[in-house]
Amino acid sequence: MPSLLHVAASPHGADSRSARAGAALVAHLRGQRADLALRLRDLARDPPPHPDAAFAAASLADAAQRSAEQHPALALSEALIAELE
Repeated sequence: MPSLLHVAASPHGADSRSARAGAALVAHLRGQRADLALRLRDLARDPPPHPDAAFAAASLADAAQRSAEQHPALALSEALIAELE
């Protein structure tokens, strides 16, 4: 099944020209492919947190050497990477 990650970033929401253009493009693509799985990531409505010290330490640690406390610090990052993949 093909998938599409639609990243929106306008603080103006539906009033944004880019949001309307993106919605039109998504509608067109879905018209072409009814089986298209859509994932919307709205960075203005739900921004990811700024990296903190725990994230930096966990991301710099060798994956095999990360502590149990470091894994949650990378959970969102891993989820966002999976969306891109």
